[in-house]
Amino acid sequence: MTVDTRGEGEILGPPPGPDTGHGASLFLKGAAVSLSLAVTAIAYLFAYAILARDAGLVAIGLWGIIASFFQYGRVLDLGAGAAVLNRVPPLVARAELERAAGEVDVAFILSGVTAAVAAAIISALLWAYCRTMLSPADYARNHIDAVLVINTVALILMSQGSLLHAAIDAHNRAELRSLLVLAGSVVFAVLAIALAQRFSILGIAIAQFAQWLFLWLSGRLLLLRLNPAMRLLPRFTDRGHVRAIVAHGWRFQLAALIAAALDPL
Repeated sequence: MTVDTRGEGEILGPPPGPDTGHGASLFLKGAAVSLSLAVTAIAYLFAYAILARDAGLVAIGLWGIIASFFQYGRVLDLGAGAAVLNRVPPLVARAELERAAGEVDVAFILSGVTAAVAAAIISALLWAYCRTMLSPADYARNHIDAVLVINTVALILMSQGSLLHAAIDAHNRAELRSLLVLAGSVVFAVLAIALAQRFSILGIAIAQFAQWLFLWLSGRLLLLRLNPAMRLLPRFTDRGHVRAIVAHGWRFQLAALIAAALDPL
């Protein structure tokens, strides 16, 4: 029998057998992530081939610039995602689900606000760039105004969706998060290939928006199941959560900004 040497010497019973369930979840997580990357790569391969055939290389270059700028905007979350990954698991382990839900909701709100500010700045810069560099015909043909609006909303969904998925990891269900990511990649692939031919880069923007809307909604609904203290709408219940998230996350935010600055577009 096994004796608890951590304190009271309580008899705990026979040692557990091999943790086959944990190994299976790791395999499922890895397989889902790999499949998700493969599906996304195939989707872009076909979508770019359609763009090259129907809209020319200008459209591919435009989407590359727009997507790159908005992807860099995802790092501006005040370190909320990293804070959730570090602070929430101990709360879940101690069954402090109400406090865990409060920290997730505060981080969710913070990530949305910072993403909205980042998206507005990025959209303004890209709008000025496209107005300056593109002819009126190319600007209209590629639906630049609509693409920027859709990507602005998509960036907010990306930031908050990533935060929700970090919270799912913090509740020890990374394999479920990986399955959601795979499903989102399938949504993107189907819509990107179907819409690129008709709407050029606007079709890819719509597909990306649909992907992150799915991940945002599914992530929130899954958290409702994992943590009974969560509510459908986020709550701002304690200013102490804000101080805790920012105090813990600012170093991660600084590191992310440095990495983004050093990483070439």
